[in-house]
This record gives sequence, C-alpha cells and structure tokens, in this order.
Amino acid sequence: MTTADIIALARNQTGWTTTSQISDAQMLIYLNKVYQELFSEIAEKTDKKLTWQEWKADIVAGQSEYTLPILDTGTSEPWIKKLLNIYIKYKSSDTHYTKMKVLDYEEFSSSPDYLKEYEAYKATESGSGDQRSYPYPFAVRLDEKSIFIHPTPNSNVTHWLSIQWIYTPLDLTLTSSEVDIKLPREFHNILAVWLEQYIWGYRQLDSKRNIATNRYMVMKQNVLSQMNNVTESASRVTLPDLSWYE
Repeated sequence: MTTADIIALARNQTGWTTTSQISDAQMLIYLNKVYQELFSEIAEKTDKKLTWQEWKADIVAGQSEYTLPILDTGTSEPWIKKLLNIYIKYKSSDTHYTKMKVLDYEEFSSSPDYLKEYEAYKATESGSGDQRSYPYPFAVRLDEKSIFIHPTPNSNVTHWLSIQWIYTPLDLTLTSSEVDIKLPREFHNILAVWLEQYIWGYRQLDSKRNIATNRYMVMKQNVLSQMNNVTESASRVTLPDLSWYE
C-alpha cells in the first residue's frame, strides 16, 4: 500500500471522513506517529536484525571521535536508534575486523578498568598478536552524534570502521510509495487501523476510538508474533546410530 492508499482506507473505515473534516496534511501527521510507534515496537520486541543497518566510515590517524549517522532527508539517511556492534580495522594489512566494546558515557565513567594498561595496548597497534579480551578496544557513545574509539588509530584506512545499528525510518510523505514503507507489505493495513483512532479522537467519537484501539492492539500482537518468526535459527542435532540397519 502507498501512503495515499493507507489514508484512503482510513477515511473509508471511519465513515468516509472527508478532507474538509481532516486534511491530507493532518492525516499524514497522524500516519507518521503510528508508523514510528509501530516500527519502534518491532525494533524493541522482535528480532532486531529486521531493522538492522550497516554504515562504514574511514578511520583517520590520530582521530578518536567519529560522527554517527543522523537524520538526513536529503540523502535518505535514517536516524540511528541503538548501536548494536562496532568493528574496526586499524591497519590496511589487517585481514579481519576487531570487535569493539560499546559503552555509553555513564558506563564508561563508572568503570575505570577500561583505561588500565591502555598505553600498553595502544603500543601493540590495535593489539595485533595480542589475545587480550575486553575491555580493549572499545568505543564510548557520549550523545546521538558521535562516538570516541580507543585506542586511537595510527593509520588512515578507508571504510574500515563498521557500525551496525537499529534505525528509525524516515517519515513518510503524501507521495511515498509502497517500498518507502519499511514494514512487510502484508502489515501496511495495520497503519490504517491505528490511524482510525486518531480520526475518531479528532471527531470526538470516543466509543469508536476505543473500538479502533482494541482492534489495533489485537492486530499488533499478531504482527509482533509473526515478525519474531521471520528469521530461522540453526540447531545442532545428533542422529541415532543406524549402522545396525545395514
């Protein structure tokens, strides 16, 4: 469904709510509220890989602070919601990425152990040949805009800072197509149902608003259940000894 389809469906299901009652522009405001709310619940309560994205940046010698992706409608860059993993290659000769421990500032400031033997670790140029586990290397997130990585890189390496994160999608527009809605196609209609309760509320029909809210809650639980089953996990099974059948 497109944005126009969802708004049209919501108008139909609320007694043909007209544009003179609620404009398309106001409908879009409501639609983006329900879209972001549902997307956030899916990201928090289901397999987070469904809202996973990877972003790569260049590492610069002597630079410890790196800017995180932020909302940019010009480049269609969504907003970072939560950091999952950060990987780094400190040298152009590195074959594999090194996984970094991700800390927020509060966790970092209350854990001075993360600075122990820092200079000794840095002297190994990213710990090459050193099997020391966490706390090195690590990254500290101070705000929504940047992280600080330690140890500080000693070389310039292109695209060897890899950040994996959960994102918040861009708001929809009145001309958004079906592919712009970052939800499985079969769940687009639930946005219209959640949109209904805003329409009934605007029209001060609270009994119908309660009915729409209850419908949405039931549908949402079904969506969350199905989304949890989207990915499969592998398991190891030991087969019985069948040699005596030979």
